[in-house]
Amino acid sequence: MKIKEVSEKYSIPADTLRYWERVGAIPRVNRDEAGYRDYDKES
Repeated sequence: MKIKEVSEKYSIPADTLRYWERVGAIPRVNRDEAGYRDYDKES
């Protein structure tokens, strides 16, 4: 799932998800070959 899908599903702005990842509030998310965040069920 891409960041936009997660953002819409949980009503959290994508910028907030990026910030939380940057400051360590949530674990780093795996990235696909193009460098996009690729959230799985565990993420």
